[in-house]
Amino acid sequence: MISATFSAKSNAKAVNILHLEDSLLDHQLAARILSKAETPFNLVRVDTLPMFKKAMAEDRSIDRADRRRRVQEAERHIGTG
Repeated sequence: MISATFSAKSNAKAVNILHLEDSLLDHQLAARILSKAETPFNLVRVDTLPMFKKAMAEDRSIDRADRRRRVQEAERHIGTG
């Protein structure tokens, strides 16, 4: 997993983003674009579906049904579901 963090000088809560992306350059581009919004964020890149599923399973801030839906969407998007 690769992560990027941007912390604006505001007291806003950081947005947590799990980025399923196989291209490091595309991930870096996403981080650069997000940083222009000047909103704090934590961007974590995973590059395989198994890593995505593991990260989703470990994230307790997302309810179980929503985790399952997001994994199914990722499977459909990359054509394995």
